[in-house]
Formats: sequence, structure tokens, C-alpha cells
Amino acid sequence: MDGITFNKLIKQISGKISGSLIWDIKYSKNILLFNLRDYHFYINFNSSNPRIQLYENKTDFNSDYTHPFYKFLENKINRGKIINIDTINDDRIGFVEISKISPLGKKVYKLIFEFLGRRINCYLTHESKILHVLKPSRGKRALQKNDKYFPPAADRLSFFNFDKSGVLKMHEDGKKLLSIFKNIHPYLDKELKYRLKNEEKKFIEIIEEFKNDLNNDKYYIYRENKKYLLSLIRYKSAELIKESSDLITLTNLYYDKYLNKKILNNKIKNLNELIDNRVKKDEKTLKKVKKDKIKHQEYEKYKTYGDLLLAYKHKINNRSETVELDNYKTGTKEKIKIDTDKNIQENAEKYYDKYKKGKRALDKIDRRIKELKNEIEYLKNTLHFVKQIDSFENYKNIVEELQEYGVNVEKNSSRKKRKHKKKKKYRYIKYKGYKIYYGKSAKENEQVSIKLGNDDDWWFHVRNGRGSHVVIKYKGEEVPDEIFEAAAQIAVYFSQSRWGSKVSVDYTNCKYVRKPKGTPPGFVLYDNFNTIIVDQNKEFMKNLLNKRK
Repeated sequence: MDGITFNKLIKQISGKISGSLIWDIKYSKNILLFNLRDYHFYINFNSSNPRIQLYENKTDFNSDYTHPFYKFLENKINRGKIINIDTINDDRIGFVEISKISPLGKKVYKLIFEFLGRRINCYLTHESKILHVLKPSRGKRALQKNDKYFPPAADRLSFFNFDKSGVLKMHEDGKKLLSIFKNIHPYLDKELKYRLKNEEKKFIEIIEEFKNDLNNDKYYIYRENKKYLLSLIRYKSAELIKESSDLITLTNLYYDKYLNKKILNNKIKNLNELIDNRVKKDEKTLKKVKKDKIKHQEYEKYKTYGDLLLAYKHKINNRSETVELDNYKTGTKEKIKIDTDKNIQENAEKYYDKYKKGKRALDKIDRRIKELKNEIEYLKNTLHFVKQIDSFENYKNIVEELQEYGVNVEKNSSRKKRKHKKKKKYRYIKYKGYKIYYGKSAKENEQVSIKLGNDDDWWFHVRNGRGSHVVIKYKGEEVPDEIFEAAAQIAVYFSQSRWGSKVSVDYTNCKYVRKPKGTPPGFVLYDNFNTIIVDQNKEFMKNLLNKRK
């Protein structure tokens, strides 16, 4: 959020909540929440996206009641009255002025929050004296408890008030807008460059247009090169997504929808890379283990050597280091090395021991090969579902599933904590009175097919491809063809063949679907099936997806 937007937003929020009583304060993970009578006021101090937001309705969160800053605010300003909200020096510094009556009389506090690049902090002050600080400060302006609060010195001009000739001179000297004005969005330089190139206007005329936009009470969300921009200025070089005269609502839309979409896409990208790297590592390991298997496959010969030594022990000269014996099993001769320090019985036992050791090693290798193959298959299947993630909930479910499988995705995750989660709801689409269930991960597929699916329910899956398992719940009557077709459309949509034509979808009763022991999550076998050939219908699927539960 640039400083210009920040200033305008502060003024709109002030008009909504000035005079409100603070009913409750909460704090968690660098987010302060003030519960008021009609609103919830959020101040987010996370370095990636510091911001303020105001909601009429918003999901609450669990507070960290042990945090010292929270405890201090709870003591000093909870149940206080908000007098005013404003900014300092038109900068990205805001404050909430709060009046609190105590047995000692009335006091007025200022909760000052700074969103200045890397300097993101919050101070509670009384008569300019700092009473408490959210984060320890460093550098030249390291404000601490008991210091007098002062804002940083302004090193650039305010976009709300500037001298045209001075700005023109700086521009002619090669300075960019970001170096001339404080609190503007970096994209403004790109917009200026675009207009200078495409419009017959002078620099100062364009700057005046920018400034005039600030008084129009119109606010915008733009998209440019996969990035979303919240702006008070009309951009001609970016795609307009949303326009509104309500900056509070538009800000919530920007952060909660569009910016979250960007965050989710980054998470999906990172998760995709993590799984892909794990698959490559497993495939490399599998190749090595298969080579080891070839080396250990000769263990059977050691049993033969032991058998031959015992069979011919009365004919063998113990002093020879090598003996050649007839293999009565194959009709060939075998050259066998002898340890002359041991008798024939001991030599035979030595070969039997090598045989047993080799057999154990090969069994272990076979188990490892099976584990690796299962994991590779599971991860490749999960990669498909990662590409189809469409919500944070969907992302979290897949991450949890990977954690349970043993793939470390998040450092601070805990498998024990996840075991106590509430029972998961199944995903389904209700169409013409029928519930059509589907999975969006390997584990969900297994739950839908094996746990949810009853014998007479109908099961669908694209043939020879990765995708969702789809189940129609049987209602005690013959299922209409149009319900079968809808289920097949859903199976194609959530598969690798999305929007494809002539896609084969197999279907059968759930009683013919089984999960072999020792197979990876989501793996099933099925028989007694029929096949539907599907051409994906976009309009039909769009309507179906609107019925998702």
C-alpha cells in the first residue's frame, strides 16, 4: 500500500470509527485487532504486506495473550474511546488517539503505527513519551521505551503539496518520481514513461493529472504483468480490474482476494518445485538401488557353493585354494575358493552365511524399490492436484497430506497436531437432486472411493490418467443418464484432460473398486467397468461448478 492510498484510507476509516469504544483487543503474529461495536479494525505489521483494514464482519482469531505488547495495550487502552485517527506529515505513519478513564483520571494515548519500508513498528505514547514498543528498533532513529516520539525527517516532497518548477527541475536533472515524491507507488514512474511516450503532453501536465486524480474520490485495482495494484490514480498502462468510490471495501477486496491470489500462486509454485525435486531425488535413488540389486542377485550361488562343498567334502583336498566340482543341479562345473585355514564344513558354513546375508540384503532392496516406486507414483499424482489448487484450504489440505506422508513442506508443522483436527467434510456438487462427490488430492480420492463409497454407489475416473475419483450416491432408484454424464464431465474437469475431447471415462459400482495393500494413497484397482466418451462442455461445467459444496 503506497502512502497516498494509506492517507486516504485513514481518513475514510476515521469517519467510520471515531467515537467508538474499544470492546476488545487481540494480537497474533504481528496483527493487532480492535473489536469495536460495529467494526473490526486490523493493523497488520508483517513486513511483506503491512496494512490497515476495516471490516463489518470478519472471522476472529486466537490472541496471543502472553505477548508483552498485547498485555500492555490491554491494560492501558482496552475499553478506551477512539477520539481520532489520522496520519503524521502525510507519511505512512498513522495514529489512533484513544481516551481512557481510570481511577486516576482521564488519559489520552496515541497508538502510532509506522509502515516505512523496513521500519515497520508500533508505539504506544502518552504526551509524546513512548510507553511501549512492538519491535526493538535499530539504526540512527532507534526509539525505545521512555524516549520522546518523533517522526523521521522528510527527505522527499509530498504529492499533496509541491512546487511545480522545483519538481520540473528535478525531473530535468534525471530524477525519477520515486526519488522526488514520498509515499507514491513505484509503478507511477512506469505510468509516466508510458504517457510521455504515447500522449502529446508535457511532464508537468501529466503530474497535474496525477494530482487531480487524488480529488476524484475514485479508487482502482489494476493488473499489470501478473501483479495487482491498488491505486487512487488512473493508470492507462495497466488493465483495470475494479473501480469503486469506497476505498475501505476496495482495500479489503485487494488484499483478501487479489493479493491473496498472488500469494497462493507463489505457494503453489514453491510446492510444485519441492515435489518435483523430491521426485527427481527419488528417481535418482531408485536407479542406484536397482544397480545394487544387480550386485546382490548373485547370492544364490553361495548356497550352491555350500551345498557342493558338503556333498563332496570327503573328496576335497583341504590344501587347495580352489576346487572345481561338478554341479549336479546344472551339469556344469563350479570353481569354488577355499579358505585353507578352515575345514570343509567351516567353508560351507561361510558360504551359507554369505547366502543368508545376500538374501536379507536383496529383500531389503526389494522393499526399498517398492517404497520408492510408491512414493514416486504418489508424488506425481499429487503434482497433478497441486496444479489444480484453487484455494488456501485446498493448498493446506495437500500440505497436511504431504506432511503425513513424510514430505517436509513446512518447518513448523506438527503431525501430532493434525491428528486432532475435526472431521473433514467431503466435496460434492449437487445436481438435479443427486450428490456427486469428488476428491482433490490422493488422500481425498481414497476417502471418496473407499470410505464414502457404498457398494451400489457409482464410481468414475478418467482412463489411464491422473485425476479425481468421482462418486454418485445411489438413492435406491436407477440413476438417470444425465447424472452419469455430469459425473463424467466432473471426472474430466478434475483430470489431466481438462477441456479435452474424446476423453475415456471408466465407471463402475464402488463394490468393484478396491485398494491393494501396500499401495500409495489414492491408488485403487477396479473391474466390471463400462466407458463413457466425453467431450468437455465448458458452459455446462461452469454451471456445475457454481453448485459446489
